[in-house]
Amino acid sequence: MMQAYSFKSGVRRGLLAACLSVAPAFAVAAARDCGLAQPAFCDTFDAPAGTGNRSGDLDGKVWGVSRELGAFNSGQGQYNSASPVLMDRCGSAVTVAPPNDVAICNGRLVEAQYDQHGVTSIAMYPKQPFDFAGRTGTVAFDVSDDTHGSHRAWPEFWMTDRPMPTPFTHFSSLQSVPFNGFGVRFAAFCPPSPPGDPGCGVRFVCPDEPLDVPVVTVDSAVVVSDYLSNDSFTDVTPGTIAVQAVGCVKASSGPGDMNHFELHVSQSGIDVYGTDAGTSAPLKKIATIGNVTLPLTRGLIWIEDVHYNGDKEGIDQGTHTFSWDNVGFDGPILPRDLAFDVLDRQQPMDPTGIYAGLINLGWPLAPNTALALTVPGVYRIDHASGALLTLNLVSDNPVALSYRLNGGVWHTYAYPFPPCYMQNGITSCGYKTYAIPVSTSEIVAGDNMLELSPDDYAAVANVDLILVGAGGVVGPDEIFADGFQ
Repeated sequence: MMQAYSFKSGVRRGLLAACLSVAPAFAVAAARDCGLAQPAFCDTFDAPAGTGNRSGDLDGKVWGVSRELGAFNSGQGQYNSASPVLMDRCGSAVTVAPPNDVAICNGRLVEAQYDQHGVTSIAMYPKQPFDFAGRTGTVAFDVSDDTHGSHRAWPEFWMTDRPMPTPFTHFSSLQSVPFNGFGVRFAAFCPPSPPGDPGCGVRFVCPDEPLDVPVVTVDSAVVVSDYLSNDSFTDVTPGTIAVQAVGCVKASSGPGDMNHFELHVSQSGIDVYGTDAGTSAPLKKIATIGNVTLPLTRGLIWIEDVHYNGDKEGIDQGTHTFSWDNVGFDGPILPRDLAFDVLDRQQPMDPTGIYAGLINLGWPLAPNTALALTVPGVYRIDHASGALLTLNLVSDNPVALSYRLNGGVWHTYAYPFPPCYMQNGITSCGYKTYAIPVSTSEIVAGDNMLELSPDDYAAVANVDLILVGAGGVVGPDEIFADGFQ
């Protein structure tokens, strides 16, 4: 039986979260506590711990990484085509490509991307569930929030009921949504203003901040129930959730200059707190998210680097590095999943043409034709409470995806999402994120052969086989241990 990532039907009751009038005191984080009184999970990124999967320098037993970095264009042969990027790796400018775009140096996580003038994401998640059932839970993280706004690069937080890769949305045209979950975008920015002139709408929610410093806060949020987005920022119908920015913090000057953020999460809403970059106190309340009943009480947290054509209005943040640290949450210590990555395709595109330097991370799928992929090194199957096949799939039309493991029986997974996006009479289902239940009886120890076959043209990337709960219960002080009992 699959471990329960507890979720509910997502009835919206119009409840506004109760707001604390005074922000809780923030204590400087001791080793491995991430600023939390009783951490259930905490990673301080002390040293590189890569295990050779898609997670770069992150410990692949603990962290999963997925990427939506480039176009899916079958006519041009592009299938999640990533570009090498210039990373600020702790003061050194280094050109990297996936999976080396996620690195650890000087006790911090750094990651970088070049968005190729598009909408992109690097999404990272710890494989241990966070549970806030019947209480207000706390998630904490540090990040160098030097965003220049929602048409640049910004940090984003998500929680999903299942480990579905690259959860995020961009207007109605990109809905890479989980079954149930929520996302919070830290993309509001105001530059320094002339004396006496606020000059920026966000200043009206942070009158106590000096006008001569750049400030950031939460600009929007989305709650997803049964694959349907209730988004405070949309191009179609405004969502019903209430997102109110109530304060700001001083923006970061770049990697290494860290803001500390906390999300206090209950089922009736979320309060968001932060500190000025480079400081550990005071912890200031910057946003509330209410008028919603969250559709889950247990799931996985994600920290994301999201771009929207960051160089559109001049060379700015199309190429960008964020640094992260002290990622953790409180609550019960629950069994971690084991996830086994299908390694990225890593196919260089035309080395001399207009796509020179691009690298296909994904694969094309043709109707009624099987794509064979290897899931390497699977183990501890008998410790799993269930299994999932997770992946991103891109298509123009709704696709029924057939799959089988190790030459066994074919299974077909029907398209589970709402109607596809349509503009000017053209349909595009776009980028979707899947978590498909599979039977542990069809999984073998060691390498597994996975075959995928759609009923229409599509493309696939970020493929994983998840053994739910098979990593065992691991305390926050055992972050780099094997993690097994």
